[in-house]
Amino acid sequence: MKHQIDIWHASKSLLKKLSAAGKKKGCEVILMWMASIRNHFWYASRACEGDTLKLKETWSKVGQHVVNKHTWLDIEGYTNGGCSHGPLPEEHSKPWIKPNSSAHYELLGIIFDKKLMKDMHYYRNFRHTSYLESFHNHILMYASKRYSFGYDGYRTRNYLAAIDFNHHRDRANVRDADGNIKLQAKYSKASKQWHPVPVKEPKDYSYIQDLMGRIVSARVANPCHLATKPPVPADHPRNIRPHATVVPKPPMEELRTTYRSRFEGVPE
Repeated sequence: MKHQIDIWHASKSLLKKLSAAGKKKGCEVILMWMASIRNHFWYASRACEGDTLKLKETWSKVGQHVVNKHTWLDIEGYTNGGCSHGPLPEEHSKPWIKPNSSAHYELLGIIFDKKLMKDMHYYRNFRHTSYLESFHNHILMYASKRYSFGYDGYRTRNYLAAIDFNHHRDRANVRDADGNIKLQAKYSKASKQWHPVPVKEPKDYSYIQDLMGRIVSARVANPCHLATKPPVPADHPRNIRPHATVVPKPPMEELRTTYRSRFEGVPE
């Protein structure tokens, strides 16, 4: 059995540490590197091919990259002598961090955190539940936490959310006349920066007509009266609830003898 930790949760924790470090005086430049460092962590986990040492090697390179140092002396093959990316453009989109500055030391402390480096073997197989997290967020569109629903209604709303999510999950990116992916600006409260994100094709909901047709066909084929209550399945909470208590329910007569209202004198 291989125990792995969700890389999504690890990167979320990493962003919190970077955000906290970027709020310190003289370390504001870290906020501009948050997304890139997070993406590099994902890349290191995906590209390490299940090798913990290779994961540590790839991850540690970001400490040199942010100070615009991309080649260095290779010590026992630990870092392969430099970054693995190709030539960089002359005008960089983010300001480089000054070597040996307070921001650089803060960042190195996060990169080489003892607990993170000790737990690196939990991320070597690149396991994540991003689709599941997105689906749970998508359920809120159909069953908001601001309202309460009955069991049958809540289950039906989950079914509708699953149909919607699966139908639109693999939507293609919108492209312009030149064939480039169309982007839109998205603001991040954590990094206080704007980031470009691809624009997805609009949802079509073409499955609704088919779903409505199946509902009508099922109703026509059902010989029961419209007011007939459906049978309660065995796994319904109504059938599970009586068996969920640790102590069995005593007879009502016994409970009646111990009943005392809070307004009736001193309790026994």
